[in-house]
Amino acid sequence: MEPKISTNRLAIFAYGSLLYRPGFEFVGRQRAVAHGFVRSFSQASPDHRGTPEKPGRVLTLVHVPGASTVGAVYFVEAPAEQLLEELDYRERAGYQRVSIEVSTASEQLRAITWIALPGNAHDVGQLSLEALAEHVRSSVGPSGRNDDYVLKLEEALTELEGVDPLVSALAALVRRSQANGRPSGRRTGAACRSWLRVLPTARRSQSEWRLPAPRARRRAPRVPFFQGS
Repeated sequence: MEPKISTNRLAIFAYGSLLYRPGFEFVGRQRAVAHGFVRSFSQASPDHRGTPEKPGRVLTLVHVPGASTVGAVYFVEAPAEQLLEELDYRERAGYQRVSIEVSTASEQLRAITWIALPGNAHDVGQLSLEALAEHVRSSVGPSGRNDDYVLKLEEALTELEGVDPLVSALAALVRRSQANGRPSGRRTGAACRSWLRVLPTARRSQSEWRLPAPRARRRAPRVPFFQGS
């Protein structure tokens, strides 16, 4: 069955900070699943959860056949051009606006999301879970602490009944290191080790993604309430 394309609403798929801090008005929100993707903390954040001197780590999606990622889809009134330009600016550090197929409890549809494709300027590759926990624990940027990003994401996914093994394991290490007052180097679970093994097969060239046609776009001004990741 072909996914629906609505003429009077636009669907935006959230898998990271948009789950708990969308920063825009919407007419509806539903739990949604993106098939064929997993989350990856391989993207540096020099503008939200870190600085250019010490970038934090935030999520992107990578393609893994047979996988799925739980998130949420926001519905906004189409065409929402100004909103899309604002989100382009929010996700400016390596992300591209793409169209993917998602499913809700009632339908399949195409949704807009932002993915940092492999090889972009802020793609920094994988860290071990322990090194990642240490890194996010010590990183902070204009949008707040990097470890808060992880913990708020875990909370948002729990509310959606969409637990992600990577996020849960990383959040557990972050909480442990916070309790100990130092970064933790202990291992957490085989689930994330198996997740790390699939990522080397998940690299995909930009030509394989369904991208919008090139267009002239002005840079949207950054507004205080629309803070970002």
